[in-house]
Amino acid sequence: MKKHNLYNIRKILSDKDIEDLIKLHDKHSAFGRNRYKTSDRVQYNNLNDVIYTDMTDLAHTIPALKKLDVEGHSRLRTYFVKYFEGSYAVPHKDVGHHNKGITRLTVLDTSKDLKGGYPICYKRGKGEHKRNMYPIVEYNKKGFTTTHRFSLMHGVSKVKKGWRLVLVTWYKKKNES
Repeated sequence: MKKHNLYNIRKILSDKDIEDLIKLHDKHSAFGRNRYKTSDRVQYNNLNDVIYTDMTDLAHTIPALKKLDVEGHSRLRTYFVKYFEGSYAVPHKDVGHHNKGITRLTVLDTSKDLKGGYPICYKRGKGEHKRNMYPIVEYNKKGFTTTHRFSLMHGVSKVKKGWRLVLVTWYKKKNES
């Protein structure tokens, strides 16, 4: 398990959970309905040239999500993101109106030839460089979940080759409106 003062990475879901989530994605995404359809690749907020599949309305029917739940928090949003060659996420924070939230990103699957698509987080410098942000690149393996606060500046490097499927789950503190 990777521990860091900005985020942590660990295996939370079983291989069966991962397999079930991939099947769920394939059933509900545009990619699953028509494997040759590329018009559903969109720019969605900070995500560029991806297939975005919102599962928030169906989240209560997905047993694996209970394992990802965060104590003291309620699930706010659940969605799949499939990155392809050319896809990336610009640096951003998941703040919105819930500034004490937690994001969990689980890599469900990748192509064997994946190049790029690395999670990047940004840390503030120290001393005279405290206004500068520097990137930390972390390779998150298939089946592992990265957990970080909404306030962490993060993104995804451009996919040079292959594809990557991620489950994103947002949580807000239960006492936050």
